[in-house]
Amino acid sequence: MHFVPGANEKMLHKSIATNADSLILDLEDAVTPERKDDARATVNDWLGSVDFEGKERSV
Repeated sequence: MHFVPGANEKMLHKSIATNADSLILDLEDAVTPERKDDARATVNDWLGSVDFEGKERSV
């Protein structure tokens, strides 16, 4: 299990290379209030365009 801040695209992309079998895309504690809308849009786009190589993902 690997927690990834939803507002950080670099960390989102790096998370694919981890050995974790599950990615938790955090839109709450890891994202400042002023970045929440951007983080939601980023995660939404990312979920639709990335090959997760069989990893489970949760938001």
